[in-house]
Amino acid sequence: MSKGWPQVIQEIIRNVLGLEPPDYQLVVVCYQSRPPTTNEDEQLQWQLQVIKNADELSGPNFELTDVDGEGKPLVRWIMKDEQDKVLVGDASCQGGVRIGAVKESDLDALRSVVYAQSLPLVSDHRDWGKRWIVSILPAMIKGGWVDRKLEVVPQESLEEALEDARRMAMYVVNPDSKNHPYIIQEWKRAPPQGSS
Repeated sequence: MSKGWPQVIQEIIRNVLGLEPPDYQLVVVCYQSRPPTTNEDEQLQWQLQVIKNADELSGPNFELTDVDGEGKPLVRWIMKDEQDKVLVGDASCQGGVRIGAVKESDLDALRSVVYAQSLPLVSDHRDWGKRWIVSILPAMIKGGWVDRKLEVVPQESLEEALEDARRMAMYVVNPDSKNHPYIIQEWKRAPPQGSS
């Protein structure tokens, strides 16, 4: 991960003054796990990303997956934990939704919450990666990293927000022609069906 001079200077000042680093964004990102064939829907996966570097959209990333590092299907789910995943330039990243913030000092506690969620033994449902994110929201709310207004989030509402981020990313013009995923900063949960 490269750091620009402003970020390096800010870190030096924080270290000299003994200040806590700023909060990092906590984001649910949408990934195209593999291109769809003519007979199937697009395969989208969700990941939990901490944005430590806003220029590269990089930081710790957690993904529940049933695909190994070579793209081959597994018969069980595994947790992938990358220390410094960079989203800018990653063509498979489709955008994301900010759900909260986490301090540097809380990253180990967040990692513990992520790993505490039990994983299904058998890979028998394509949506488990999405359901896993929704299932850990209450623990992340309790940890103070996710806003309480997202306490009861239907998977469909989060899917709609991620689809909005994907559409927005299509309109972002980048001079360096790298993929710059769009991150929705202010997301409001859709009201329940039938309410006015």
